[in-house]
Amino acid sequence: MSAPAQKVGGSLQWGFRLALIVPGMLALLLGMAIGLQRLGWSLPLSALPLSHSWLMVSGFFGTLISLERAVAIQRRWGYLAPACSGVGALLMFFYPFQVPGWLLVNLGCFVLIALYGALYSQHRLFYHALMGLGACCWLAGNLLWWMAEFRLTPLAYTGVLCWCMFLLLTIVAERLELNRLLKPTLGSSLWMAGGLVALLMGLLIHALMGRAGLMLFGSGLLTIAVWLVRFDPARYAMRATGLTAFAGRTLTAGYCWLGIAGVVALVMPELTVGVGADAFLHAFFLGFAFSMVFGHAPIIFPSVLGWRIPFYRRFYSHVILLNGSLLVRLVGDGLGWHAWRQWGGLLNGLALVIFLLNTLSAIVWTRR
Repeated sequence: MSAPAQKVGGSLQWGFRLALIVPGMLALLLGMAIGLQRLGWSLPLSALPLSHSWLMVSGFFGTLISLERAVAIQRRWGYLAPACSGVGALLMFFYPFQVPGWLLVNLGCFVLIALYGALYSQHRLFYHALMGLGACCWLAGNLLWWMAEFRLTPLAYTGVLCWCMFLLLTIVAERLELNRLLKPTLGSSLWMAGGLVALLMGLLIHALMGRAGLMLFGSGLLTIAVWLVRFDPARYAMRATGLTAFAGRTLTAGYCWLGIAGVVALVMPELTVGVGADAFLHAFFLGFAFSMVFGHAPIIFPSVLGWRIPFYRRFYSHVILLNGSLLVRLVGDGLGWHAWRQWGGLLNGLALVIFLLNTLSAIVWTRR
């Protein structure tokens, strides 16, 4: 193939992938706006109660993870997963009849599970199985939440814990995959296995007993968080410079928020609407999950979109703002100060917007 033909083909490929990621980014912005509205900020939005969590988990995280996996595994049919999850989540927001959007998102789940199945059939590795289990948890969370909306089951928050498992297992598996050359000791392997067993058992028990399962789930989160701080190479990367140090510090901060989410789950009476659930869910999804996005974005986005993202020190601005504002929000939750909770939430949203602007400006500046 000639050089011009290769360039045109590559441009079409990156353009196709960019078109797949756009719905995910739109879902992030809409989900963030709905979250601010639920905190009491006046915004001209009319949305169903499930829209915030649905847009963030399935619309943004589901699309992002599915696209990254489709690119890594290199199966053309795999691109159905991010296409279905992104478009399906937006359909549930914009289209009053929700069933088509819900079916599309779950079709994306099935395709992602099939991707992991194809990967595991080629390379029978533990972390590939862990990713597949995470995708199954995404599907289970969707089903439980939807059934709860129609009063078919009271397990809406068990569905939320399934969504937590989707992100946690995916992230832990990817960290194990990235650091596969490190040989774990027997003690560290048993430590990780104990945390995973506690999470899975806590998830099952929560469906039956509520509080007891939540405490076991929280202990699993805390166990995995301590394992990541102790054994993940991010702690060594913190001592380096440039992008390596940035990624190490950002990931380590995320591991600390995972531990905080575990502690909140251990002490809160139950997982229902209120300040306890707000503290737990946002320590996990904002503090932990978005720290993983912030830390990996300069590494993952170039492989997905083909656009180099050089490191700039201003990247620390969205990381510091997210951590500081989340701390304000959790203090407001703990002390019952609604104004702190509101302003913390607003600054959380600002941190996400600054992250998008910093990333986009780095791409544009480099391409120029």
